[in-house]
Amino acid sequence: MKGRLFRLESCSFSDGKVTLCFRSPTPSDGAAWWIEGEGFGDRNFAWIRGRIGMPSKPEPGPPNFYLAKGTWVRDLGEASIRAAEKIPNVRNAKQ
Repeated sequence: MKGRLFRLESCSFSDGKVTLCFRSPTPSDGAAWWIEGEGFGDRNFAWIRGRIGMPSKPEPGPPNFYLAKGTWVRDLGEASIRAAEKIPNVRNAKQ
């Protein structure tokens, strides 16, 4: 969506059913992504199979996407934190 930022606003998990809503931090534009379907997750792996709706919940029907998340997501996040901590030192060293 043209580089726009969306934040998780709500999520629910019940009996394997998943509903996620991501909204723009700018309330006036009303932009949203909804994901509904089924899912599973534990410490090392998670998946969601469902439908996407924009800007409201998706219409009923068969799943049209599958998303899997493994530990690489957590590893990438940790690497990003380490990089953010080191960037100021690199900038200061160049001056």
